[in-house]
Amino acid sequence: MSLKDWLERWDKNESQDRLSQVHEKLINRYSDTHRHYHNIDHIAACLNEFNEVEHLLQNPVEVWLAVWFHDVVYDPKAHDNEERSVDYAEKALREIIGEVTLENISRLIMATKHYRPASDHDSKFIQDIDLTILGGHRDIFDEYEERIRREYSWVPENRFRKGRADILSGFIERSTIYQTKYFRKKYEETARANLYYSISKLKKGI
Repeated sequence: MSLKDWLERWDKNESQDRLSQVHEKLINRYSDTHRHYHNIDHIAACLNEFNEVEHLLQNPVEVWLAVWFHDVVYDPKAHDNEERSVDYAEKALREIIGEVTLENISRLIMATKHYRPASDHDSKFIQDIDLTILGGHRDIFDEYEERIRREYSWVPENRFRKGRADILSGFIERSTIYQTKYFRKKYEETARANLYYSISKLKKGI
C-alpha cells in the first residue's frame, strides 16, 4: 500500500515522479468520505490476498494493477463503475505500460463486475480476491454488511433488504462461490454460512 511498495513493483527506468503521482491519486480516491466499504481498506485487504496467490497467477503484475484500479471509480447510484474504472486506468497507465497489458488489465477490472463467473485463469483469481470478504469471520462480515448499507443509505429499507438479499442469493445459487481451488478451500464453507445468515436477517425485515 505504501509508496515504497508501489514503486518497488515497477521497472526502475520508469519515471518515479509519474508513478508517485498515480499512486497519490489512487490513495486520494480511495480515501473519499462517501466510501464506507469500497475504500483503501478494501484495496489493502485485496492486496494481502493477492500476495498469497501471486505465485499461482499467469500475469501477476496485471492482476496487481487491476486490484489497485478495480474500484477507483465508485458511485453507489451508478451501474457503470467498472467501465469508468477501466477508463480511469487506461488514462493513468497508457504512457507507462503496453497496449496488450492495458487491455488485459481492463478485462480483469471488468471481471469484478461479477455478472458471471470468469472464463480465464487470472480473472477467476481476481473475482475470488474481490469476494474474500464473504468468507471473513462473522464479526468482520457483519461490519462489511453494515458498511454496504451505509453506502446505500439513500435506498429505502425494504427496497435495500430485498435487493441485497437477491444479490447475495445469486452467489449462493452458484455451484461454488469461489472459482479457484485455493480460495474454495480457504473461504467457501464460511462464505456460504455467512450468506445464508445474512439473507435470513434481510428477509426477516421485509
